[in-house]
This record gives sequence, structure tokens and C-alpha cells, in this order.
Amino acid sequence: MGIMTGATALRDGLEALFVVAVGGMVVSAITRIRRGQIRAVRCEHCGRATSNAYPNCRACHLPRSG
Repeated sequence: MGIMTGATALRDGLEALFVVAVGGMVVSAITRIRRGQIRAVRCEHCGRATSNAYPNCRACHLPRSG
């Protein structure tokens, strides 16, 4: 083991904060999914899950409405 410098301690502290932040986001997302606040967007034509980010379904390539 090497000597812990101030820069190393700062880096380790920031890394720990990132781990806590990402963990909190994961727990929040899982909680919202369990409560039913998040639902998958379905294509009106083929019924498969798709994204709101694209105007066409990525599975059947037909335009999505709305």
C-alpha cells in the first residue's frame, strides 16, 4: 500500500459520492417501477416496447402516433 496523499483522498471521496448518487438513482427507479409510475411505451401496430425518442417503431419501422 502506498501513502495516501490529499489528491488520492479527494479522488476516493468523490468516487464514494458517485457510488452513493448512482445507488440512489437505481433505488428510486426500482421504487417507481414497483409503484407503477413507470410503464413501457408500446407500439400501436406491433405491440412491442419502443422509445418515445424516435418517430418510428424500431421493431416494425412504422410511424408512431402521438
